[in-house]
Parts: sequence; structure tokens; C-alpha cells
Amino acid sequence: MGYPSDLNDQDWELIRHHFDTGKYGNRAVHSRRNPVNGILYVVKTGCQWRMLPKDFPPWKTVYGYFRRLSLLGIWKKVLGDLVAKKRVRQGRSEDLSLLIVGAQSIHTAGKGEQSGFDGGKKIQGRKRQIAVDIQGNLHQVLVHKANIHDSKGGALLADIMLRQRNGVKTFLADWGSRGLFAEVVTQLHKRKVGFSTKITGEFVLQPKRWIVECTIAWLNWARRLSKDFEKKCIYRENIIRISAIALILRQIH
Repeated sequence: MGYPSDLNDQDWELIRHHFDTGKYGNRAVHSRRNPVNGILYVVKTGCQWRMLPKDFPPWKTVYGYFRRLSLLGIWKKVLGDLVAKKRVRQGRSEDLSLLIVGAQSIHTAGKGEQSGFDGGKKIQGRKRQIAVDIQGNLHQVLVHKANIHDSKGGALLADIMLRQRNGVKTFLADWGSRGLFAEVVTQLHKRKVGFSTKITGEFVLQPKRWIVECTIAWLNWARRLSKDFEKKCIYRENIIRISAIALILRQIH
């Protein structure tokens, strides 16, 4: 019995080389594809790991696989590979010169590391910072406690991104990310930064800035992102990456 979240043969061929290695144990009982499908099911439906249907391998096997892949940075590699393929297929270069950053605070569902209170949004939980290109493809994600200001979180995200992608020349962000973010981008890394104007009257879409908001909305179709259920930020970051992977696989063909 298949589920809508399952990988089809074409999708699996695109990403299977990331999983067909000996890093995850040499005595695998299940096909690599089966636990990946189980992970995609959890991310899409938002169910608990323990509530995985019997069609998948045991939940401990699926969760353990997700955890190992997260610690090894495999989800990051899968996402980067798919984003590069999508850009090339649409006639764009793999290299990018502009990134758009945005943040969203989200409630946590239980105890875990790095939880704080966002006084502006009145949310107890964590904040996710993301960086996307002009097409809305996710390139980087950073999760931290919600009481860290957007400017500081954005500065951390930009610093990580620029150490990985030296070709980025310009960042776009919203008005609330001024301050440290601008200092890090312009003074430390010598890049340009643009901010959307502060809204004082009727709401008007900001050119290019709205793209990151669209990406956040697309990612939130994965119900596991409705709240932060993960104990560690690294697992939350990879749940977001898996949501982006599923999204790109639907778009890339």
C-alpha cells in the first residue's frame, strides 16, 4: 500500500546515491527507500514516530535512520543537490548572487533545548531563520530560541551562508532585521544588503521580499512544522530541509 508522501521511482533515482553508502550500517534489514518513505510520511502528516503505520519499518528503525542522517549532514547534501539540479534545469547557474532571508517563530510542543519567549509575537518556543534564492529554493536554515532578535539570528545565518557560498553578493531582509545583520553583511563580509520599507499604511507587497514568505507558506504544508516537536534544534532544521526536499521533488520533473 502506497501513500501520497512516498517517493516514486523517478524521485528515488534522483537521490538514492546519497543513501547507498556504508555509513549507516552494513547489516540493513530494510531497503533504504522504505525508512526514507517513513520519514517523509511523518514530516507530511505530522504524526508521532510511534504512530507510523505498519506498512513502514518499525518506528525505532525509521527514527534512528532520520537521526543518523541528520547528524551526518545527509539531508543538507540531498537538498543542495536537488536545488542545484532544479536551477540548472530552469536555465540558471548553480551559483547564486542574491539571497532573501526571513524568520518565523513557532510554538514548541514540549521540553527541549533552546526555547525562549518571542515578546513581539507572544510565542514561547523557537525561531527558524531561512535563506532562499529568487525562486524560493531553500539554501540554509537555522533554528534557535525565539527570544533571539531577528537581526542577531539573521546575522548568524548570513555568516554561515557566506562561509559556504562566497559568490553571494546581496542579501534582502525585512525591516526588523536591521542592526547586527546589516553590520555583519556589509562590514564583516563586504556585501550589499537591502531592507523592505516599514509598513505604515496600506499593506503593499515588497518586490522580491515576499518570496521568502511564500517559501515559508509552502513548507508549512508539512504538518510536522505546525509546531516544534523536536528536542534538538538540529533535528528541527532537518525536518524543515526534508519538507523542502519533498517540495522540490514535486517541482523538478
